[in-house]
Order: sequence, then C-alpha cells, then structure tokens
Amino acid sequence: DHVADDELPSRLGRHAGELERLLPGVRERLPDAPPLLQSDPETERYRLFDAVNGWLAATSGHDPVLLVLDDLQWAAKPTLLLLRHVARSPEPMRLLIVGTYRDTELHHDHPLVELLADLRRETGIERLSLSGFDQRAVAGYIAEVAGHELDDEGLALARAIHSETEGNPFFVREILRHLSETGAIVQRDGRWVTSTAVEDVGIPEGVREVVGRRVARLSSDANRVLRVAAVVGTEFELAVIRQAGDIDEESIFSAVEEAIAARLVVETAGPVPRHRFTHALVRETLYDQLSAARRVALHRRVAEVIEEVHAAALDDQLPALAHHWARAAAPAAEVSRAVEYARRAGDRALAQLAHDEAEAYYRQALELFDAARTDFDDTKRIDLLLDLGEAQRLAGQPAHRETLLEAARLARQRNDAERLARAALANRRGASFSSMGTVDTERVAVLEAAIEALGAIDSPTRARLLATLASESVWADNPKRRLALANDALALARRLDDDAALADVLLNRNIAISEPDTLDERLASTAELLELTKHLADPVTRAQALWLRYGATMEAGDFTEADQRLEDYERLVDELSHAFLRYFALFIRGCRVLVSGRIDEAERLAAATLAHGQATGQPDAPVFFAAQQFDVRFEQGRLGEMEERLSEVVQRVPLYSLGRARLAVLHCELDRPEHARAVLEATATGDFEDLPRDWAWLAVVSLWAAVCSYLGDTPRAAVLYDLLYPYRERLATSAVRPNPSVSHYLGMLATTLGRFEDAARHFATAAARHETIGAPTWLARTRLEWARMLLSRRQVGDVDQARELLGQALDTARDLGLANIERRAVQLLD
Repeated sequence: DHVADDELPSRLGRHAGELERLLPGVRERLPDAPPLLQSDPETERYRLFDAVNGWLAATSGHDPVLLVLDDLQWAAKPTLLLLRHVARSPEPMRLLIVGTYRDTELHHDHPLVELLADLRRETGIERLSLSGFDQRAVAGYIAEVAGHELDDEGLALARAIHSETEGNPFFVREILRHLSETGAIVQRDGRWVTSTAVEDVGIPEGVREVVGRRVARLSSDANRVLRVAAVVGTEFELAVIRQAGDIDEESIFSAVEEAIAARLVVETAGPVPRHRFTHALVRETLYDQLSAARRVALHRRVAEVIEEVHAAALDDQLPALAHHWARAAAPAAEVSRAVEYARRAGDRALAQLAHDEAEAYYRQALELFDAARTDFDDTKRIDLLLDLGEAQRLAGQPAHRETLLEAARLARQRNDAERLARAALANRRGASFSSMGTVDTERVAVLEAAIEALGAIDSPTRARLLATLASESVWADNPKRRLALANDALALARRLDDDAALADVLLNRNIAISEPDTLDERLASTAELLELTKHLADPVTRAQALWLRYGATMEAGDFTEADQRLEDYERLVDELSHAFLRYFALFIRGCRVLVSGRIDEAERLAAATLAHGQATGQPDAPVFFAAQQFDVRFEQGRLGEMEERLSEVVQRVPLYSLGRARLAVLHCELDRPEHARAVLEATATGDFEDLPRDWAWLAVVSLWAAVCSYLGDTPRAAVLYDLLYPYRERLATSAVRPNPSVSHYLGMLATTLGRFEDAARHFATAAARHETIGAPTWLARTRLEWARMLLSRRQVGDVDQARELLGQALDTARDLGLANIERRAVQLLD
C-alpha cells in the first residue's frame, strides 16, 4: 500500500493484472492492465504462475525478500504447484523461501510428498529436520521460563514433561501453564518449586485434556465467546462473533483479552482486527465440547452473519459460506443456499486455478443437491456435473469420464444441445484419441449426438466437435468417414476465421490423418500450429503442437529439430502440471533415450510412465508400457519375459496391429518359427492390404518385414518390399515412437529375396542414417544384418567385411548391454 500508483506496475512485474486472481482489487490500481486472460484453465494457471514469478522477481529487485510459508501440510495442491514453479524459476531473484511442515501429517499420496521429491533434485534447496526437544532441551526451556537453574526436583519434572510431550514445544508450554495455573508448581523465594512430590503432580494424559482444563478455568463469558469462535474457524473476526453469539461488545473485548492473556488466542496483523487460536488443538477442543444441535444452529447463524457483515465483498467469503451452510440444518431453502455457495466457491477456486479445491467444492454441491431431492432441477444437476467433471479432468482424476458421460446423458434427455456439446468436448484428452487400439463408443456416441443437436449452423463448437470425433475414430473401420470429418472441420474453422478453433481443429486433424502418405501435410500443419500458438498465448495448445511437431520431424528423420521440439515440450509441461501431457512427456523421453542406447534409463522411464498413467487414469498406460518394455527387453535379450504381457495386449486390444507384429517378432527371437508363422498367417491376408493405414502402419509393416526375413518367406518378402520402398528415406516410426530406418528393413527383405546388391545399398544407407542421428543400438542392428547378408552372398572380401561389421556390432553391444545383438553376432562369428 505504501507504493505509489505510478510505481506499482514496475513493482508487480509482468502480467501484473493476472494477480487479481489471487489479490482481488489489485486491478483497481492498474487502470492500464489488459483484461484477464480467458483461455483453457491450464493456460490461465500458467499465466498466473508466471505473473507471481514476475512479481517476486520485480519486488526482490528492489529489496531482498524473505517468504515464509508455515504449515505446508495444509496447503492445497495448486499452492504447492505454484511453489514448485517459483522454486524452479531461472529468473534472478533475491528471494529466500522458508517452508515448514509436519511430516507426521503426510500420507503417501499427499501432494506435498510429490513436491518434496521434485525439489530434492533442484540445486539451492536445503531440507532441515526439526524434532521435538530432547530431555536436556526441555529442562533448558523450563529453566529459561523459571529464570534459574533447575535442581534435582526440577530436572525430574522436566523428565516427566518430556515423557508426556515427546518434546513438542507447544505441548511443553501448555503443560507448564496448566501446572502453574493449578498450583502444582509455584514461586517461592524467586524459584519455581513443586507443591507436592513430582510423582504426585498428576500430569494429565493427553494434551487435549490439558487444553480442556485450561479453557475450563476461563470465565463463562470467555468460554461462550471462544465456543462461537471455534465454530467460525481457526481465524475469526470480532464483528462476526458478536452478532452470531448475540454478545455485547464489552463482553467480547473482555473475553478476548482474557483468552489472549491465557495464550489461547493471539491477534493477527491486518487492516481489519482479526484473531486466531494459538493452535488448531485449542479450537478442536472447544468445538468438540458443543452438542451436535448447537453446532448446527451456530453454523447457520455464523453463515447469516457473514452474509450481512461482508455483503459488499462476498466473493472472498465463499469458502467460509460453503463450509458453514453445508453444516447447517437442511430445510430446502438452506440446502439451496449451501449448494449455491459450494458451487460459487468451486467457481472461485477454478478461477484461481485450484483444480483439486474446485473439485471438492463441486462434489460437495452435488452431494448436497442429490441428498435434498427437493425441487429437483435436471438443468442445475447437469451444470454441477459439468463443473465437477471438468475440475476432475484438470486435476488428473480418472473419474471425470463417468461424471461427464452422466452429464451428457441428462443433457440428451432434455434435448439441451449447448450442455451436451460442453460435456462432449470436456470429456477428452486433447490432441489424442481416448484409448489405444479401441474406440470409446460412449464418447463417440456423445460427440455424434452433440453434432446432430447443434445442427448445420457454422460455429467454433461444431468445428471442434467434428475434429474431435475424427480423432476419436482413429480405430474405427471407416477411414473415409474419418477423413471427411477432419476435412469438414478444417474447412469450417477456416471459414470462421477463429484462430483458437483452428488450432484445436488442426491438433485433432493431425491425429485423424496420421499415416505415411500425409507426412508433408503434417509437417506443414504443425508448422502452422506452432505459428498460431505464438499468438494464442495458450501453452496447453502449444504443448500439444510441440509433441505433434516432434513426431512429424522424427518421422522425417530430422532429429535436430525433433530434439529441440521435445525439449521445448518438456519445459512447458514442467510448468503446466497437466496429467496427460506429463504422461506423454515421460513416454516420449523414454523412447528417445532408448534410441541413444541408454537402456537402463529407458527401463526406469517406462516404469515411471506406467505409474503416472495409472495414477491419472490413462486407459492406454498398459499398452504404452508393453511397447516400451518390448523395446527394452528386445535389446536386453529378454523377450521371453514379454510373452504373457504381449498375448494379453493382443487379446484385449485386437485393433492394435503393432501388438500382433511384436508377438511374431518375439517368437522369431526365441527361435520358434512355427509360432511366428501362425501369427503371420492370421494377419497377412490379402497381401497385408487389411492392415489399417494409420500412424502405426510403417512400423507394423517393418516388423512384418523382419518376421518374413527370419522365416525366409520370399513371396511375402516381395510384397513387403514393394510396400516399403516408397518410404526408403524415412524412419519406421509409429507416431512419436521412433524405429530404425525403413532402409534397414528393405535391406533385410532384399537379402531374403537374394537381391544382394540392393541389400548392400539399403544397409549402407541405413547405417549412415543411424550413425548421423546418434542411434548406436540401431547402427549395431544394421551392421549385424548387413554382415548376415555378406555371409550369405560370400563374394570376394565379403567374409572379412562381415567380420569387421560383426566386431563393431559386438563392441557396441557389450558397451551398451545389448545382449540380443551380442548373442546373434557371436553366433555369426562362429
């Protein structure tokens, strides 16, 4: 407040106006601030976090700042995410953050546990463990309070107090005060002495009992005031206490002064006089002394008084009002108020980007609404379900799917097109289909119903619905319809001249059209997307654009740009804390690490991807994990361990063609030609023309090339060679998961066909590509197959060249732990 208005913008830093979400009223002093960003909630949260970062950087540029955060075990997840953002900031700041927490209150899935694990890897952060006083420290504290050294009797008392309190400073202090107030210890000749033998002092069991006895010694007026205050909360205003308890002003002042003197209450700094209990245990003790009926009546009265006292600025009181009305009695009118305040508190939490907190308020509102069953209003229930489902999705809770499907069912029953469309668009993961290898028929049905309900009128919502339906239909058996939906969505978005809708459509369309022949189009559209997101100030959309660009450039073999886009993507995801984007970042990095030959790290990242995916309800987490484990176990020569998992994937996700191809490769590696051929015969009907032409087609056909080469199936090898040859300059990628060069597989097929000159050319091309992009595992594999070809051809010099190639492959295999390649190389050398 002491900063002049003309200096305020420089003190608050960039995006100062966004601080309104945390500090209502700040925009009144910033008349030139642009409007609050209105975008995806994750985008808004990112901008708010950046604004807080800028604020702290600007403020600490003027004076060093000490930021103390007490009782972090009570902090909500969004607060902890903001703390992580600030702690990781690369901006120079003269800032020291001191955070305290009680580790005894942290369960295994408490959000602070995750934050502490994250911060452990950061530099400049130190953790100090503080335990209770030991016996010597308790004795020292008592001596300090007494003002003299303790004699044997005093030391015995100190030992007894330490045994009861385990050295907790607050408990030690409370028991000392209790003993003093009851006359168990007294002052004689300037020294504290016990009025009876130490063993007879009678230290009560449990500090709650101590607090209860201390409260009981206060006057009846003080007890009356403090009981009302206990209903209000840990912090309270005297104006609310006075009206809620119908207590005159003088009695209030006297009671509070008495409580302050007893060290049960303290004053807090601020423009409005407020007080708080010295410890949560004090409030809990007082609250527990009230009967259930009295609590209900007081909660109702406190809620009514808060409405009166803060009528001019009720938004700041929404959490308190939601709390008190939810605990009041349940006539229909009061339930309606409780529901409305819980909903408004959820809206406020969502506006402040506190998604977990918003989810709790919306759930509270819905439960109150359903319990009342009075004046049942489907529209209100749909809105509550939509709010709850969106908050759950943003908080990474798997339950969002069913919540939003329920909202959609109700909206369809009421023919409510607007709410149906909102439910359909909220129930998705962004630029991706819902689940690998399956069609989420319920989500697809909702999307189709929403499109029909909206009619043919052009709108951004219709464009988004069409594009989302196209991406959800990736695994459906009607590719022409999928392409038509994607094209209609794009044409509509371009007609509307709406950049946000166009970006959303381009994201989903990239998924819908992803197959080898559209690479040039996808490279162009991802470049357009990245340019669009520069102007949208929407980091979630930009993150999705980055991983799509990574996949396209990786498929084109441009590892330089691909790696840069991956780093950009990971940096952005670190700030966003978005469940699906984080999950995908772990998956992509695990695949990329494996290409570089870091097998152990790839295995660790695969496990981390699975854990995160299961925790946030990603339905394809087991399939993604199976893919990563297959690659790791292949290199380790341990594919036999994958048989059961791969068979489960093939049975559970029949549309996932990569699963069947990998199962056939597994049989080849385990030298089971009959098993491999059985899987091949069940798949290769009609010259492989039944394979879905999708994002995985190139990888699937390449794996079947390896299987046919192993089996020596020349007719099918000829078919596969013709299928793959147009893509000889490409990597056999599947979306963002890189695989060796197509030339590598063409070399294997040419060897099988006895076209050794073609094979040599393809292997040379593949080896050069693998060496250029830094893929030692692929390079070793190509050298191995190249050597196999040379040993089959046996022209002059072929054996020597083969031995040289096998030696190089063997060295790489032993350096990187590639047991599979090592075994095959040794066999060929023998």
